[in-house]
Amino acid sequence: MDLMPSPVVRLVRLALRADCVSEFIAHFESIRKDIAGFDGCLQLEFYRDNEHPGVVYTLSRWSSAEHLEKYRQSALFKTNWAHVSRWFDDKPQAFTLVPQT
Repeated sequence: MDLMPSPVVRLVRLALRADCVSEFIAHFESIRKDIAGFDGCLQLEFYRDNEHPGVVYTLSRWSSAEHLEKYRQSALFKTNWAHVSRWFDDKPQAFTLVPQT
């Protein structure tokens, strides 16, 4: 019997330089559909920290860890990451979470 791959959630925290927050948000909105349309992406959300306006989060749900990894190895991800990393004020934090029942 084959087991279905488990879905995963990817939570990424980005601390941005204060002068780059608006530019980051505009860029994210311009590529949101591309990320959300990537094979295996089930959901993509964007949040701003209520107490720290320079801190943003992305939360994405993926069909499997393999789908997430294919995205992370894609030209879309690599190009985007190179573009936005110049706006970071601190090291990004990323967590891959597996739902527990």
